[in-house]
Amino acid sequence: MKISYWMTQALVYLVLLMSQHLTAHSKGAYFWVGKLVLSEAVQLDVALEYTASGTPVTAKFHSVTQSSFDIKVSQVSIINQEIRFTIPSLMAAYHGVFVKDTLIKGELKQGSNTPWTLNFNKVNRFPFAKPYRPQEPTGIPAYFEKEVRFENAKAGITLAGTLTLPKGKNDFPTVVLLTGSGPNDRDHSIFGHKNFLVLADFLTKAGIGVLRVDDRGVGASGGSFASASVLDLADDASAAVDFLSAYPGINAQKIGLIGHSLGAELAAVVAAKNRKVHFIVMMAGGAQPLSEVILEQTKLIYKNKVSTAALDLNTALLELLFQSLQNNDDLVSAKLQFTEGLEKLNPKAALLTKEELQILELESPLTTKGFNHFFTPNWKIDLFYDCTVDLAKTTIPVLALNGNLDTQVVPDNLKIIEKVLSARSNSKHKTILYDGLNHLFQPADTGLPEEYKDIEITIDEAVVSDMITWIRNIN
Repeated sequence: MKISYWMTQALVYLVLLMSQHLTAHSKGAYFWVGKLVLSEAVQLDVALEYTASGTPVTAKFHSVTQSSFDIKVSQVSIINQEIRFTIPSLMAAYHGVFVKDTLIKGELKQGSNTPWTLNFNKVNRFPFAKPYRPQEPTGIPAYFEKEVRFENAKAGITLAGTLTLPKGKNDFPTVVLLTGSGPNDRDHSIFGHKNFLVLADFLTKAGIGVLRVDDRGVGASGGSFASASVLDLADDASAAVDFLSAYPGINAQKIGLIGHSLGAELAAVVAAKNRKVHFIVMMAGGAQPLSEVILEQTKLIYKNKVSTAALDLNTALLELLFQSLQNNDDLVSAKLQFTEGLEKLNPKAALLTKEELQILELESPLTTKGFNHFFTPNWKIDLFYDCTVDLAKTTIPVLALNGNLDTQVVPDNLKIIEKVLSARSNSKHKTILYDGLNHLFQPADTGLPEEYKDIEITIDEAVVSDMITWIRNIN
């Protein structure tokens, strides 16, 4: 069942972030194509390439279905007829066996979940072309760029990122970029786009310093993302603000946050508790608990794909899930209530077509498969946390943006943000609704997530221009 794009992008839209190590393999360049089988309905085309000559050995992973290419790989070990590698961002591991040097049969395992089948076939060249991304920076940047590390002392972890600062400028504003849901790298690499790499390039060229950071447990950052709640991620963002406030040459009175999707909500949470934040930009931020956002989101995404009966069942399942978690203090009781509730919904599931069940990623009879990861302490917090409580406390300047084709955080959320800030008498706020833009602020036709990877533009430059102008005019 596709509960939510936000919650499944780490799995269904596999954005893998790895570094690499390789041993004991004959020299040469190797190209492999495969299919990651997440379910009968969801299978992703992927590819692996590595060069086994020279030191260090280079390796890359490609998620072809989502147009995400040149992903660095990590901890690859090829010994005898076995290949192993890990995916730190997903806490996943791959184990495969070479069959006559032309086939790798293996599985990808994440945590305690049932392993997914992932077999690779050897090819001489890849049968795909990489997408054109005209906004991604190339060549030597026209600004200072430095790899940095800082501590979240509360969590006892080290976070890593990239700091870009304007050349030949003094007293410039500096922002921390906060990624959306799922484990993300510092570039916010999703659907073949490096959203924060592009945004940071635009901003820094315009005289605004930028810190973009790997989420905890991703890339070079320590900690575990899987067990982190929205409050834990807010602590990471707050630590980034503290780091900038003490960084030589940065004006501590001009530090702000720019968050996308969940990151926009995190910006409100951090601003409410860290007085070193002097402004925030909310890009496609939700203004309701995540449970409510998910209900809206799934109705929009599936309304033209399945029958009314299928939509109603999908909504009933979600409401059952949320009620079970909300009505029970302990997770064991919550899961028991959910399991018992599925029995009552089975007759409705039996009436759906096989195609509808596949689209919704359901089975008949219904099972808890695909729902188990919600019965964890962090999800119990995240699903019902209301960031507007924090937003109502802010007196600093707030810029809130959304696209009218956003099918993940519907535009009505912008009205709620406006209402909350107006009630607080925060005169330093501004909201902008863009015509024809989707959740990623790309020019779009339908706004549905499947369009993202096929759009060449990473972010509409009018949005960036508005952000830059607004930040420059903050008093």
